[in-house]
Amino acid sequence: MKKKIVFSIFNKLLWLKKNISGYVILNYHDIVPDEEPRLPDYMAIEFSEFKKQIDMLLNEFEIISLPEIIDRALSNNKPNKLYIGITFDDGYLSQYKYAVPYLIKNNIPSTFFITTAFSDQIIIPELEKWKFWIKNSSQTIKFSFENNKHYNLKNNSDKAQFYKDIYNIYNPDLHKNNKLNNYLENLFSEINIPRFYMNWEEINKLNQNSLFNIGAHSITHKNLINVSDALNSEIIKSKQIIEQNISTTINMFAYPFGTPNEINNELILGMKNSGFLAGFTAIEGLNIKLS
Repeated sequence: MKKKIVFSIFNKLLWLKKNISGYVILNYHDIVPDEEPRLPDYMAIEFSEFKKQIDMLLNEFEIISLPEIIDRALSNNKPNKLYIGITFDDGYLSQYKYAVPYLIKNNIPSTFFITTAFSDQIIIPELEKWKFWIKNSSQTIKFSFENNKHYNLKNNSDKAQFYKDIYNIYNPDLHKNNKLNNYLENLFSEINIPRFYMNWEEINKLNQNSLFNIGAHSITHKNLINVSDALNSEIIKSKQIIEQNISTTINMFAYPFGTPNEINNELILGMKNSGFLAGFTAIEGLNIKLS
């Protein structure tokens, strides 16, 4: 099944509501406090904007849980209107701190797809560290790694430009990325990194709330096409790790990144016998039933 990252798509949703019956699955990542400097991060949304979107959804649509969507899809019963499902990827601590209380307040079912190495605090993605360093620095720097430009990080505009510039040279599959991380680590050595992701105690609390469901999102969040035996080493293993930590059967999986560049038919077909009921991509469009 497919999920769509939430941006300015509400006009499209309203058009779909008038013309199509079915299920739309929306996806969020980092929920950013309004008082933080705003970086050009398309995977983050300010909390005030998140609330506006949720309020609009509540006014216009019926929001149901992913397990209910899966059950309805498998039953082959034709939906009578457009329903919405809400998901969150990666297991950001900001989801727990900011989104969850608002979801509970408004009785909104949601599914959280967990990247287990993040929750185990084994891996901290480079981009998350870089964003934190830039947001919390006020120094003036010369970026001798790439362009020799100067950035005054007292200014939010310079913070945003600096992050944009390093993001443009970022590639998680290149060795150069390790060099860039080491450079930035030395540059911001005085700033300690906090915890960015939910731990298992927090995930357990989510799981104990009847509004919420937990799904798997791999172990390391790598491009699974490039991982040897990804079905077992990343997909099934992540399911097992989550089940061991929260004592609940996990039967939903969200593919990391989720675009056609990170998914192939071999992965999708392998999922059929993996113990999962559904796998979710980020590919926009109508679902087609696989035999």
